[in-house]
Amino acid sequence: MSGVSLSDLMGVGIALAAGLLIGLERGWHQRDIPDGHRVAGLRTFALIGLLGGLSGLLAQRWGAIVLVAVLAVVALLILAGYIVTARMHSVMGLTTAMAAITTFLVGVLAAGGSTLLASAVAVVTVALLQLKRPMHSGIGKLTEAS
Repeated sequence: MSGVSLSDLMGVGIALAAGLLIGLERGWHQRDIPDGHRVAGLRTFALIGLLGGLSGLLAQRWGAIVLVAVLAVVALLILAGYIVTARMHSVMGLTTAMAAITTFLVGVLAAGGSTLLASAVAVVTVALLQLKRPMHSGIGKLTEAS
């Protein structure tokens, strides 16, 4: 990996775009929560996607240990933010934390050349996040006879 290729740029670009897309959904969902009271929003998710993409490229040169180390740091930061936010608001929910880790891995996929898969996973992630109310409503309507 001596130079930067067009596919590297495209992979990192898709990683960033996926982070922005997922971050836009999270930001919209949490728009009424004041700044400093959210685990992650638009910019954070964009950076997580970008970091995933860069980590994917670095792992091609220096091995999977780079991915493991960066993912561990990202997971620890997300965990810390989750704990602080959960205590602040007395709410439990892992969705944003899981979306953040998914965003990182989407970035890794994109940088690794699996741009179509990365894009599809990003779209499915946004869809799952957006479908919270209908999914929860549907579960509430289920009975043992269903």
